[in-house]
Amino acid sequence: MQPPLRQKHPYRVLYVEDEEAIRMQVQKSLNRLFEEVVVATNGEEGVQAFIEKPSHLIITDVIMPRMDGLEMARRIREIDRSVPIIVITALSDVNRLIEAIDIGVSRFLLKPLLIPKLHEAINKVLKEVEYISLKNELERTNEKLKLKNSQLQAAMEELARTKEAEVELLRLKENYHLQQQEIALRKQNQIMRDELTHLAEGGWLFRNYFRPLDILSGDTYGTAKIGENLYLFYIVDAMGKGLSASVTAIQSASFLNHAIDHSRSKNDFNLERLIRDYCAFIRGQILEEEIVCSLFLMLDLAKSELSVVNFGMPPLYIEQSDKTVISIPANNPPIMGYYVTLNIDRYQLDIMTRIMGYSDGVNELTNDKGVIFGTHLEESFKKRVTPNELVAEMQHFSSSSFDDDITILWIERDQCTV
Repeated sequence: MQPPLRQKHPYRVLYVEDEEAIRMQVQKSLNRLFEEVVVATNGEEGVQAFIEKPSHLIITDVIMPRMDGLEMARRIREIDRSVPIIVITALSDVNRLIEAIDIGVSRFLLKPLLIPKLHEAINKVLKEVEYISLKNELERTNEKLKLKNSQLQAAMEELARTKEAEVELLRLKENYHLQQQEIALRKQNQIMRDELTHLAEGGWLFRNYFRPLDILSGDTYGTAKIGENLYLFYIVDAMGKGLSASVTAIQSASFLNHAIDHSRSKNDFNLERLIRDYCAFIRGQILEEEIVCSLFLMLDLAKSELSVVNFGMPPLYIEQSDKTVISIPANNPPIMGYYVTLNIDRYQLDIMTRIMGYSDGVNELTNDKGVIFGTHLEESFKKRVTPNELVAEMQHFSSSSFDDDITILWIERDQCTV
């Protein structure tokens, strides 16, 4: 018997199951968790119930009469692309599982269903429900795009009556896609926050470089002054390319910036707490096979101390006052959905003159001879005095366009104050 809950979640959940005995048992458990539980016995009823009463969470079986759970999920995705969906199934068919992932299923639970496992999955998915509220601005933008799209479709129908209209139609399509890309890029730039680039404070100068491979990037970074003589820098590199990596990067930047603002408003910033909270958040967002690499640097000028937390990113390069360069490898493995560690290393700033952190798009750049730029990176860091000079050398080395996102954090002593 489940222990009574002190407070129900203020959400509506849609539960779809054709077997009455299972349905009654799970519904009873859900009633303890949520303010409202809507029940359907097949996919058709589930779609209709969602249309009549949109839910914050959907829990469904797969094999059901009239319409199965995956087809129901597909149709609901046409109505709402963000509502989390938990699928309960005995299926081990890889093709069906891939189909479910393509549809956008949030979690899988295997039969026989254990109520504690269901509660665990619900608690993880509810984080997605809370995150949806942060996307309201994007949803409003999407509504505007839908209006523009309908206007564009009307224009297409009118222009398609003549051959000359086909050329105009292609132009309108191109403009529409460019507009979408421009809006996406503006949104990404709005979320990414760099407060320190080109600033000189406390005897240090901050120069950073960011160059995405595509409109939406798997890299993101941020810099912030988090207190008196206290500065934070981070890079997040979501492994992979395309939309999934960019979503993880945007989620990361949004969470970190919100957490930084919150701690600054209370004047209680703590690096370890920030990173632990971030790891707990992002582990609930990534798929089981995904990993996230990230680098956090904190300069404490009052203590003359550099704190380093590196989750699977390339080594940090530090130039010392005698012009020697040391390489500091990652002190934590990448962040994974099922495992995370946290080590924070601290170093004295007194003998440091330059610090460089970067994403793997820098050291893994390969030229047409198969040579990796990482083999030259330490020497290049010694010779180059700005990140832009380093990138120019990379372009000369590759002699072709880059094949990954490029992010560089570059911190150096301000020679004007030396």
